[in-house]
Order: sequence, then structure tokens, then C-alpha cells
Amino acid sequence: MKRFTNIILSVAVCASLANAEKIKHVFESEKDTSGFDKVEFNFNGDLTFTYQGLSDNYSDPIKSGLSLPTANLDINAKIMSDFNVKLETMLSPHHHHETFVKCGYASMDNLDFVYKGFAKDFMDHATIKVGVNDINYGDGTCT
Repeated sequence: MKRFTNIILSVAVCASLANAEKIKHVFESEKDTSGFDKVEFNFNGDLTFTYQGLSDNYSDPIKSGLSLPTANLDINAKIMSDFNVKLETMLSPHHHHETFVKCGYASMDNLDFVYKGFAKDFMDHATIKVGVNDINYGDGTCT
């Protein structure tokens, strides 16, 4: 079992290092410059199976094994030109029926929906985010 664990960890580390160049740590994401034709939705999901191995000095030994799986569901929508909506949810593991919202906000790269060119000088340098979102320290925890 120990050898199998080492092999799995080695593969995970190698895969992480292979994708390290693709990871971009930035404080704020770039402005959305893509065109707008229609409303678009994007669904992303994450599933995690965590292996846990502990050793201790207590009387009852703790066995190694997989803990309960967890999942995330992200929904991104482009509502209109330069107006995006994001919802990140944390789905509970087995025997729990709760779903938690980690992050949910609307981001606006221009205010043309008010009228064309509204606050253009300001919006050339700013993005407005309204909602519940984690502070982005640039470490990739809330993208």
C-alpha cells in the first residue's frame, strides 16, 4: 500500500509540474475583450477524493484511507457585452444535503448598458464587481 501511495503521489506531482507554466498568478484578471453575440453559459465541476494517512500515539490506531469525496460546481454566464456573472458552489459530501455558495458576483468592464460611453475614462482602468466574493490575493484561490 505504501508503494502504491508513493506512485500516486509521484504522478500527481509530475502532473502538477507539467501544468505549472499554464498557471498564471495575477492580482486581477484582464478585462473581457471578447465580442458578444448571445448569452453564454459555462459549467465547470471539480471532484476530490482525499487520501489521509495519520500516525499518532493514542491507544486506538487510526487507519489510512480515503476521506469523504467533495465536489464544486461553478457556473459562469456572459449576460451582455462586458457583463459577466459567476457562481461558485461547494457541494457537500455523502450524508450531507447542504450546498454552500463560496463566491457569487457580477463583474462589469464597462457601463454601456446605462448609455453608450458612460464613465468610459474611468472604466478603461477599472472593473466593478458586485456580490459575495473572496479577496483575490493572486494565489489562485478565487479566480
